[in-house]
Amino acid sequence: MKKIILRIDGMTCSACSSGLEKYLKKQKGVNDALVNLVMSSASISYEDNITIDDLNRFVKEAGFKSLGIYNEQEESYSNKNIYFIINGLLALLVLYISMSHMIHLPVIPFLNMMAYPINYSVCLFIFSLYFIYFGKDIIISGFKNIRYKSPNMDTLVTLGIISSFLFSTFNMIMILKGNKEYVENLYFESVSVILYLIKFGRYIDGISKEKTKDAIKGLVTITPKTAILFNKNEKKTVSIDEVKKR
Repeated sequence: MKKIILRIDGMTCSACSSGLEKYLKKQKGVNDALVNLVMSSASISYEDNITIDDLNRFVKEAGFKSLGIYNEQEESYSNKNIYFIINGLLALLVLYISMSHMIHLPVIPFLNMMAYPINYSVCLFIFSLYFIYFGKDIIISGFKNIRYKSPNMDTLVTLGIISSFLFSTFNMIMILKGNKEYVENLYFESVSVILYLIKFGRYIDGISKEKTKDAIKGLVTITPKTAILFNKNEKKTVSIDEVKKR
């Protein structure tokens, strides 16, 4: 029997880690699996006839991604600040285009929904396509979890996003055909803003996890690597991993 710790990408909640753990335990040749959400890792005990490629495939089938053997390399979040700031500004722009008239703010002339409904709808459609690409990992995860019968939060978000996008796209086509009254039934801004907020929330959550990992590592550094075992007046130095409760 072998044991390995894999680094897992794509877990966002306890349902994700629980679903992956259950899926791994069901696989033939896997004796046990323990998935840690905070550390983004999976400790797997498996038979000799199973390879690491097989384990990576199991993880992928469950809707997640294996990043290989866990080596405590940290993911850097500092270089993503500008990325989320730019996309946050784009999300605000989408909100402004779609809702400025509701709060009596100046409307961008050529994107006025009543005067130029085609410009308005096509512009929001293009922005929503970009944000769908921006949040493609959520949508891919949602569909994968449906496929492998382990739906989670990503599944619910995906169903809502796709439904809003398809409904709005149909209404945009009607606008292009000259039916201007459909301009009130566009929800492209919901697609864009929801995906951004979820991604941004996970970014903040990732920073919190990094701080938790640092705290856990601090505890590990003060943990002794060896222990002294007394057995019938005999003293023996053993690895801390060999100490078991009787």
